[in-house]
Amino acid sequence: MVTLVNYDWLGNVRELKNIIERLAILTPAEQILLEDIPLLPTKGN
Repeated sequence: MVTLVNYDWLGNVRELKNIIERLAILTPAEQILLEDIPLLPTKGN
């Protein structure tokens, strides 16, 4: 949660929504762990 809160959401709430949806779909476990979050785009992408 801290990683998601501290990320600079340049694309507003839509970017956050898309990332959460992607994590929910692509994460095999029932819980999203820190190692699942590298799906976040890096600045400049």
